[in-house]
Amino acid sequence: MITNLTFITAHPNPASHFVEYVRSCEDAGVECQVIAGNAVSGKFATLGKRVIEIDLDRPDLLEALNSQLASQSVVITDLATEKWAELFEQLEAKHPDIRRVVYYDNPEAEVPGFYSKVAARVIPTAHTVLFANRSLVEKGVRDGEGNQIDLSGKTLFGIGYYPKEEANKIAKARADRASVEHIRRRLFERNGIPNEPKKRVLVYAGGANEDYYTHAFPHFMKLIAELAKQSDSPLQDTVLVLQQHPRAPKEGDKDANEVKRFLTSTELPKGFHVIISDLKTPEALAIADGVLYYQTSMAAQFIFAGIPTVVQVGHDEYQDVATRSGVPKVATSGELSHALSPETPAPSSRSLEEDLGIDSSWRESFIRAIRSQLDEPPQI
Repeated sequence: MITNLTFITAHPNPASHFVEYVRSCEDAGVECQVIAGNAVSGKFATLGKRVIEIDLDRPDLLEALNSQLASQSVVITDLATEKWAELFEQLEAKHPDIRRVVYYDNPEAEVPGFYSKVAARVIPTAHTVLFANRSLVEKGVRDGEGNQIDLSGKTLFGIGYYPKEEANKIAKARADRASVEHIRRRLFERNGIPNEPKKRVLVYAGGANEDYYTHAFPHFMKLIAELAKQSDSPLQDTVLVLQQHPRAPKEGDKDANEVKRFLTSTELPKGFHVIISDLKTPEALAIADGVLYYQTSMAAQFIFAGIPTVVQVGHDEYQDVATRSGVPKVATSGELSHALSPETPAPSSRSLEEDLGIDSSWRESFIRAIRSQLDEPPQI
């Protein structure tokens, strides 16, 4: 049994991917260990596997990780923090035989803001890059400012994995009408909203980067304010639910504070409510009649889950897998009003799988990639 492979993760999205990869390793007889940030370690509970928890803010984080990794042959990190670049640099100096692998979980070649910035910092310190979206091996990835990240000299693997099972769970939850009504009724009760059948629930799926905090979400709330002022507002009998990114409350609650400012300065149309969610994201999506978003790796899941209305709303157009599959991109209140109308067709999932680089044999691809790393001497 191979016992010298370590996954390191500190972000919910790649952590969910790593759960499946760990399961695949165990099925293939490849033993591994998991080091996870305390905010995501619970995701691995279903595996019945001991997880080494880490606090990303501890001052001796890198020293502690070096100690844990000294005997390993392969280390795979996500792209949650630039600290992984420092970790890889230390491993190169102290343990040059350890194969350093970074996992690019986002389906997009470029993500303005934090993610691509981290990718540009961490990838140069790695021997190998694993891409969830297998098409990115050919397309390459960029640094958030339009510059191609140099992948020359790196070993590249396209895995072909996308967590459709998460979307399937949401779709199943949406089909359970009794559960949907229970979640909806309790949410409305907690926020003093009459639970009238005619009320539409729109969920805004929040992000967690400066572009979102400073530009996209304030612009979205500006559009909502404009629609609220219309005499026959399309927001009547609508509940708008801000579903924050898990990091947002820790990063100053900027989007929630924007909502609070809106509520103190805007007269709302009849039956219109804006609330900050206390639901888990799958619960919010289970009751959603529509989802609004800007820059989220979950966009494809909204479509796979069968949510009838999906709209990208922001200050600037951002091409992603959802918009390339027909999801409307809106930047004005008129465009938003039209996108929320019944005439807007539901997005189709047909072209998504190819754009996402999904491969049904992703398990085999992942194990081949791992075995190759355990056999190859590191070069950089």
